[in-house]
Amino acid sequence: MQENWQVLLKQNIKNQFVQNSQEWIDVNISTSGLLNLTLVSNSFFRVSIPQRKEQISSLLKSQVPHLSPGFLSLYTPQEAESLNILPPQISETFSPSTWQDLAIQAANPQNQPQLPQKEPSIPRTVTFYSFKGGVGRTTALTHVASILAMRGRKVVAIDLDLEAPGLSTAFNLKEQSKYGIVDYFYERSYLPEGIEPSILITDIFSEVRIPNAKGRLFVVPAGYLSLDYVSKVDDLHATTVIDGDKNLWSIFKQEIQEQLKPDIILIDSRTGINQWGALSLIQAADEAIIFLFPNEQNKQGIELLLESLQSLKNLSINFVFSPVPDAKKSGLDKVKKISNFLLERIKNGTDENYDTDENDSNTSKYQPENDEPLVVPYLEPIASADNYPIPEIQDYYSKIANLIDEKNDEIQRSSVLNIVEQRWQIIESLEFPEVNAADQKQDLSLLFQRTTDFEKFLDDTTCLIRGKKGTGKTALYWLFLKHQELAQKLAHRRLYNTVFLSGHGRFQESRPTRDEFQIIHQNLQKKNGTWEAFWRAYLLFRCYQEKLLKFPRGKRRKV
Repeated sequence: MQENWQVLLKQNIKNQFVQNSQEWIDVNISTSGLLNLTLVSNSFFRVSIPQRKEQISSLLKSQVPHLSPGFLSLYTPQEAESLNILPPQISETFSPSTWQDLAIQAANPQNQPQLPQKEPSIPRTVTFYSFKGGVGRTTALTHVASILAMRGRKVVAIDLDLEAPGLSTAFNLKEQSKYGIVDYFYERSYLPEGIEPSILITDIFSEVRIPNAKGRLFVVPAGYLSLDYVSKVDDLHATTVIDGDKNLWSIFKQEIQEQLKPDIILIDSRTGINQWGALSLIQAADEAIIFLFPNEQNKQGIELLLESLQSLKNLSINFVFSPVPDAKKSGLDKVKKISNFLLERIKNGTDENYDTDENDSNTSKYQPENDEPLVVPYLEPIASADNYPIPEIQDYYSKIANLIDEKNDEIQRSSVLNIVEQRWQIIESLEFPEVNAADQKQDLSLLFQRTTDFEKFLDDTTCLIRGKKGTGKTALYWLFLKHQELAQKLAHRRLYNTVFLSGHGRFQESRPTRDEFQIIHQNLQKKNGTWEAFWRAYLLFRCYQEKLLKFPRGKRRKV
């Protein structure tokens, strides 16, 4: 068990000065680093005010020499009663809603009750956030939303970048909703008590039509851009309390859930530190995907953000570096360095600000340090496009979609498996037909099971599949060469414009042998050639063999 210094300080003072129910202590550390202390104790009986302060100052200096004392309010129980000074009431239901709430909470873990871990549930809200603009946050959201809908998820994408909206424009909606979330929030903020709102939840979303999608995608725009919109945004407050205990986000989420029953809610957040960024990250998010350009400005901004967010125990955080102009080794080394730095800050912040033990999985919600950072390179089609998504570049965003998809799968599995009766029903209903991967006549629909690794295989950046004998490489090979329709079905229509051909496996009889590969390697070394160039040429050769390429007769072409 590791305890932070704030908890230890409060406990040490309490052990020395608080002996009964009439005595109490309140320690508050300001965000500027001043220690404010209210202490009610019989130890101060017949002790002068200067002596009391001297006594406490000496204790603080020995315990926390790095802090400067602020207000020191030191009383006997009788003095506190006569001045009507009462001990603070710590609410076990308090949730921070502003950056200031978060900063104060992060600075004072000693005053936070040990609340139970929130159980994840569907729909899961994922906020796309960036400290600075121009990092492809909205572009990524449009592509990820489209990918998830293609996979069969029901997705709601919300534009909470209220001061610079654009999500509905990015999707190029054919049918725009009459109102947006600004109109919805504004009416509920200022309607007289007892009056029903005229703008319904059904008035503020539109559906994006995605051909051949197994799921559905809905968009909640910020609103129609006009002078009225500008006036409403300026007058809105993200912390507005409605009906005593509700806020704008909780009302919206309840109504959108009842109306659409989504699997996933994606939020396009406002950049920087402001009230709508706070609503998106602090009030709404179950998971934050933070976008940053790999430079010092973004690094410092995200470092500050993490310092604030470290008190949110239920928030998962992942980083996406975008757009990375240099996707080669030097550029990726810089990305890796910044990524490791930020992950280390998260780890240290978690250790310092929570009581944790060795078995606590609290830090597992963050992107593991040994994982490769998520990177989106600079892409010319994105820079020149007016609308999204762009089908040709979907694969660059698949890894982000995988993060969200895998967590949803995990939650759905847990909701079923946590019920003992359902577990046994599932086990007893299982049937396992005999299958043999080496048998070319085997029904591949029984043999081949789609896993999360299948998505990694479909990624454009994957060029080599390795694995021990019996791990499914042969099944994958036969799937794409002999069972193209099944492969396309498993790939959720991502492979309809793809041609499959064998390089040098069992499907292609005339293939280089091991000895021939050694000769090729020796020649490449002698002539300063590369294996990349060889495989490019070999690909053209195989395409020609399969009659996928035709060259004009009588003319020699250099390959």
